Amino acid sequence: MTARDGRDDDVVLRRSWDELHRDVVARGRTLRRRRRVLTVAPAVALVLAAGAGILALDGDDQLVETRADPVATTIPATPRIAFVRTFEGGAEGSAIFAIDLDGTDLAQLSVDPSWNDGSPSFSTDGEWIAFQSERDNPLRGVKRVTDIYVMRADGTDVRRVTTTTDAGKGNGVRHPAWSPDGSRLVVAREDASDNSQILTLAPDGTDERVLTAGPGDVGPVWSADGEWIAFRRRPTGEPEALWVVRPDGTDARRVVAEIHDGPLAWTPDGRITFVDT
Repeated sequence: MTARDGRDDDVVLRRSWDELHRDVVARGRTLRRRRRVLTVAPAVALVLAAGAGILALDGDDQLVETRADPVATTIPATPRIAFVRTFEGGAEGSAIFAIDLDGTDLAQLSVDPSWNDGSPSFSTDGEWIAFQSERDNPLRGVKRVTDIYVMRADGTDVRRVTTTTDAGKGNGVRHPAWSPDGSRLVVAREDASDNSQILTLAPDGTDERVLTAGPGDVGPVWSADGEWIAFRRRPTGEPEALWVVRPDGTDARRVVAEIHDGPLAWTPDGRITFVDT
């Protein structure tokens, strides 16, 4: 090192300080990001879409990639909203439509309003829509009996999930909702005695699991973490109540004793929204 009035030593010290300062700033940003993550999602892992894999926080708070089913983890590039439009107040049926968040690209996905398609539910990856429909039912036009179907987000590739063979006093299967990982659907089914139960099944209709005994269990919705299913229980002649149950059918409990007949929804942090009386 040359003398030059100590300027070389000064340059070395200054560079070291600058590097230390940058490192401290970077660490501060990292800590702030971690605090934000913990505030928004206090779960063990933060899951983000990453093609055919996911990114998660490991034990050292480092983002690492793990492999997963892309259907369960891919977030659609352009979020869309699926909704139902009724014709003549429902007298001429209903159809499912989809639209972008900015109100553009409106598309009618149901071919025939007389099928009374309804209750659309997008899968997490945006590739599929589960819905209820009266199509192909021999009682169509005589009695409203619905079953569950899935279709692509553009209305193509419609596939039947459930088949009601004996509706009796019931109205078949309705109110589908996807699990967060896209592997299962939760639905409400009214049997021949008109008792409505909550059950889950695979999107191809297999592996059916009954979760509740009823009576009057409808409108199931899966929580964002997949740990709970909220639903409405409305026994005949009694107030409608808000209930939750685990996806394996255990730990069923009443949350609110009396609510209005309206849809339920979960917030990302695990709270339930409902319509009060």
